[in-house]
Amino acid sequence: MATTLFMGRKCCYVLCLIFIFFLQQTNGATVQVGGAVGWTNFDLATSGPPDYATWASTQSLTVGDTLVFTFPAQYHNVYSLPTEAAYGSCDQAVATELTDGTTGSYSWAPTKGGIYYFACFKLVEGQGTHCEMGQKVAIVVKDGVAAPTIAPVVAPIPAPILPPVAAPVPAPALVPISAPVPAPAPVTKTPAPAPVTKTPALAPASSVVPGSVVGVPVPAPTPHENAGVLSSVPAWTALFLLSALVVLGI
Repeated sequence: MATTLFMGRKCCYVLCLIFIFFLQQTNGATVQVGGAVGWTNFDLATSGPPDYATWASTQSLTVGDTLVFTFPAQYHNVYSLPTEAAYGSCDQAVATELTDGTTGSYSWAPTKGGIYYFACFKLVEGQGTHCEMGQKVAIVVKDGVAAPTIAPVVAPIPAPILPPVAAPVPAPALVPISAPVPAPAPVTKTPAPAPVTKTPALAPASSVVPGSVVGVPVPAPTPHENAGVLSSVPAWTALFLLSALVVLGI
């Protein structure tokens, strides 16, 4: 949308310039040759011919302006000369008559830029023509209307596109901080109890024979020749007799 608006303004600006150009073309400036002195061969203020060269150097004519020659009727005329050489030598043979001077005024509007030469060829007996006396002028005309100074047109800066504003994030609820839990006391490992060495059960103590050394095995008694006799007695009696035999060392 901003670009369309800018192009529209630019087009309007160009159209206004074109309108002003044609307006000035149709309503250009009107310049009177010689200023207040007019078109003449004698300036009363200086008692001599007008200085048209100095006057022309102060003028700035463009296509669309009108140059007016004003003079007493029948006393002057207006001719145009094709070249600077013809203008310098006042060569009437190549000059073109624009007016014979019967009306006392002549208006000329240039159609293109360039240097234009004008002169009066009224003859003064014994003195030559008015051109030779200095009644001539060279006019510089510029093409078209001087272009006005155009201020730089700054393109409108589009409004920056703002990113969507995110909804504010609620602050996280604070969790109440509990008192720090003390670290558990280091557990001292109780050394495992030494393995219990089982003491082998003592063999049942045998009856110690009187007179024998403890721990030395007692040799088994040899069969007694009376064994056959003992086998026939009762068991308790046999045990008693056996013990007596051991004591006696039999």
